[in-house]
Amino acid sequence: MLRHMEELAGFAGYEPSFVDSPMPHLYDEATRKPGSGVSRMIGQTISHYRIVQKLGGGGMGVVYKAEDMRLHRFVALKLLPDDVARDPQTIARFRREAEAASSLSHPNICTIYDVGEQEGQCFIAMELLEGGTLETVIGARPLSLDTFLDLAVQTAAALEAMHKNAIVHRDLKLRIFL
Repeated sequence: MLRHMEELAGFAGYEPSFVDSPMPHLYDEATRKPGSGVSRMIGQTISHYRIVQKLGGGGMGVVYKAEDMRLHRFVALKLLPDDVARDPQTIARFRREAEAASSLSHPNICTIYDVGEQEGQCFIAMELLEGGTLETVIGARPLSLDTFLDLAVQTAAALEAMHKNAIVHRDLKLRIFL
């Protein structure tokens, strides 16, 4: 039945990409302890980005608010965690993510500004979008029909733009929508 559904959806013969499966568990207790892991990055500079605070983490890395010291603006800086930062497959997957996302220009998709590596630390610098995630908005209060429809239309428009560029996310969850 799954094969039949994949054929109907156009996934027959689909080659897996960087968004097809979640990464192995990337965050252990060391990244949560003060003075180690994630917290040691605050105040550090990667390329020309000074890390200010942790914003969140997910299957492909940790995202920080950082100051772009060249353009004097804040960005979201995504870094690979130390435990996978030197894995060639993970690095290739991370770069494919940046390349795919940078090919998109849409008001409902954050803009990629830069991708790079410094001293073995890969990073993606992207537009910093202030505010909560869709998960926090929905969890905070019931949505009116107008708000729900507005969010649904914006989400569908972003997904349509991705699909028109042959990008299938396949790991959609409320916490990735801002």
